[in-house]
Amino acid sequence: MAVIRQQRLGFLFCATLTCLLLVITSFYAWSSHLKKPSKTKSQQVSSSIPLVDYLDAAELADSVSPLWSQSWHSVTRNNHKHLETRRKLNDIIAHADTIELDESQQPSVTAIVLCNNKVQQQVEAIQSQSIAPDFIWIVCTTEDDPIVQQQRQQQEESARKNIEVWIGDVRRIRSSTDYVWIVDKDILPGKRYLELLMKLAQTNTYREILLGHHGAQITITDNDRSYQQENKYVSCEPVVEHQTVDIVNDVWLLRSEWLAALSPYVNDDVPLGYWISRNLKAVVGIQSVTLPKAEDESDIDYTITTTSTNSDKSNNDILCTSINQYLAKIDDLANKNENDDTLGFENDVIVQKPTTTDDGEIKKENQAQVQVPEAIMFLMDEEEQLDTAWMELICEMHKRVDNNAIVHIATTGRGSLHVNDIVTLLSSYDAKCASSIPKDRIHDLQLLESQSNHLVPRLTRLVMVAQIQVVIHVQQDGLDSIQTMQHILPNIAIVGLPHYDLDHVTWMSELPVSTLQRWHDFTVKMVLTTESDDAPPFERLLQSVQNARYLGDTVDITIFMECTSNVKTQRLSETLFWPHGEKDLRHRIVPTSRAWMFAESWYPASNSEYAVILDDGMEVSPLFYIWVKYSILKYRYNPTPKKNLFGVSLYSPRIVDSSEEQRELFEPPTGYTPYLMQAPCSIGGGAVYFPEHWREFHDYMTARVADQDSHQLQTIEVPGARSRHWMYSWRRYLDELMYLRGNVMLYPNFEDNASFSTRHQLPEHGTKHEEVDNLDLPGAAQAVAGLYTVPLLKDTFTLPDRQLPDWGDLPVLDLFGKPATLDILAERGRELQEQVSACIHNHADDYDPSDLLCAFAHVVVEEVDQKEYTKKKKNNKKKPQEEKQTELPTKLVTLYLPTSSAVPTPI
Repeated sequence: MAVIRQQRLGFLFCATLTCLLLVITSFYAWSSHLKKPSKTKSQQVSSSIPLVDYLDAAELADSVSPLWSQSWHSVTRNNHKHLETRRKLNDIIAHADTIELDESQQPSVTAIVLCNNKVQQQVEAIQSQSIAPDFIWIVCTTEDDPIVQQQRQQQEESARKNIEVWIGDVRRIRSSTDYVWIVDKDILPGKRYLELLMKLAQTNTYREILLGHHGAQITITDNDRSYQQENKYVSCEPVVEHQTVDIVNDVWLLRSEWLAALSPYVNDDVPLGYWISRNLKAVVGIQSVTLPKAEDESDIDYTITTTSTNSDKSNNDILCTSINQYLAKIDDLANKNENDDTLGFENDVIVQKPTTTDDGEIKKENQAQVQVPEAIMFLMDEEEQLDTAWMELICEMHKRVDNNAIVHIATTGRGSLHVNDIVTLLSSYDAKCASSIPKDRIHDLQLLESQSNHLVPRLTRLVMVAQIQVVIHVQQDGLDSIQTMQHILPNIAIVGLPHYDLDHVTWMSELPVSTLQRWHDFTVKMVLTTESDDAPPFERLLQSVQNARYLGDTVDITIFMECTSNVKTQRLSETLFWPHGEKDLRHRIVPTSRAWMFAESWYPASNSEYAVILDDGMEVSPLFYIWVKYSILKYRYNPTPKKNLFGVSLYSPRIVDSSEEQRELFEPPTGYTPYLMQAPCSIGGGAVYFPEHWREFHDYMTARVADQDSHQLQTIEVPGARSRHWMYSWRRYLDELMYLRGNVMLYPNFEDNASFSTRHQLPEHGTKHEEVDNLDLPGAAQAVAGLYTVPLLKDTFTLPDRQLPDWGDLPVLDLFGKPATLDILAERGRELQEQVSACIHNHADDYDPSDLLCAFAHVVVEEVDQKEYTKKKKNNKKKPQEEKQTELPTKLVTLYLPTSSAVPTPI
């Protein structure tokens, strides 16, 4: 009996302990939801809505950049056409019912109700939703509000765990749930209203749209889009139909990530719907759309009602009245120049084109016939920035009729530069230019020094409304946050230029805005190779590369050190300070030939990565990157890119070494105009190579070298080319490819052969072709190297007509420096291909060299190892008649005979 009693006591103790653990665990799970957010119903979701500070520019960009890239495209391109087909609430409900929301996948929601006398009635309506919110927060502005005490008492009596009272401003709320559902005063949602919004939020059509039942349009009646204060009238029209609007009112279902775009620093009098819709539209491009009203009683659960006695129409009239009063107030503050975040009409009103036709139909925003004019904006901070170079660029861009670009000028207002100062300075520089720029294109963001974190939101609004494609600003610490706009507005090019580079970018004025818009669409990589055991030449190259001007771009650098490089060279590479981008160092263990070192130094990561390849015998001009950037933009990113341009040379040659007969002094085209030549820039100086062409060169050289080292099925020689004798030189294979494809390289042409790069000494470890050229004779290498040394452009360079010629106006030279045309070069390449390849010419322009590598049929004699063959024969226990059949294998070959039309005919 004693044993049984002890067992019962043991069971009782275990049960008590288990119950105690369950109570503690439950309490911990209930309390921990205030700290640990969760995204699914199976986990506890935090109801904590902390008071937070306004996000700075970087945080704002990080928060909104993912949803911007989705919402901007989905709203403007896909959704409006669906709005026209769903004109009735029944259609909207049917569309929502295509989404299934089971409990395990149902997003979490925090409902927020504003303090008012009907709050208890609103809470009951929210609790009765078919999809109930996880938490309900009653937001009151003061602790003294009797509603606060009443709700807290009811909470204690009913032990409501998911309803809390929060003291503060609704504009400073953040939540860890997936959605925040804000219900305005006096609004009663139908039992299935939240379910409707939640399901619609999961559809592609409405995923990135702010939905509501009541809305309004804000328009400027004189169609003035200038952001100026005078001569304007703002009107607000209520909307109850299903269409895109400026503002939705009464109820707002917000994704939690959208909250980052809602600035809490606003005037206390701003209407809540205006504040939400304005910020979502201006900062992250979220459109507002009104749902159609219910047509019969069966739809009442999917709509909203009001505890007020006002009708829908009068309720919307009240909305517009409050908005008009608010806009009038901030305009009045602007006229008094008071210190307020919402100073001036230009910082607060949503200006957009009318979205409805005369008969009430929604206009599609992406109508093909509406062409958005190209517009560019120059942004500055201080008066010192508006110097001669800056004003020259502004006026040159404004005067270019062929660009047909609208020029805007904006000042942040944080420094000493204001609108009147801009007009005065421009007038003193060029009165005609200043008078021809409309005043409504000169803007003042009216920022104070203490409002630096407001720059991105205000500038974003201005850029969107003025439909700017390119923003150019002087790069400095105070404006670094502007670069975060690149994440918020991915289709806008934000170009930050260092002040000392402004003298060298007047060429930007001749490029179309559509080309400048692609400023950041490509990168240029620096690739340096060194094999010298003498550090000073490599140090000279590093210093010249360091001192170059990179226009504020990100430029990565890779250094390849041969096994012959000494310790000092390695230390120079390790200690190189490179603030322009990433630095990557490579050191080779096994020596290799110069051909492989050059060809393997770079392989493009994408079609937007270009490379400048230099070796330690070279030096570059401080302006070389500006030449590279301009050339690539001009000929690669214009409306009709030139596919047969292989690269851009930094060097203007004095001699032509392509002819197998002899080297010749080279006379470039007259007029100091840049020119196209089929010869690659090889031993003289560096060049920038284009990714697609370089990838094709890699494939071509790989196949050619493999063939030369094995059966030698193809014999490809460029007629009269010196490189035909250089079996293991990269120059041979590049000459072949460029000749066969009719490709060319762009060369600079300045007085006295001044260039963007030069060579001080020839490579130490040369290829076999140098022995043929007798460069090992005493003094020969040094004498030849002197011919390759040219002056460097140090301070500036001036092109004919101050711009690069159009493609059709560029002189064309062949491989040997003789005048030709692009058509002639292409025809020569096709003729050689017909002689060396069995495949027809590839017209696809896909940078695939396979059509050049089709060898004609050959009889290949394979030597058979007699011992191995005899051994196999003995092991093969077959019948005698079958053994005879296995003596020699049968091979199928295809023979091609060229016809008169040069098209291969299979036999």
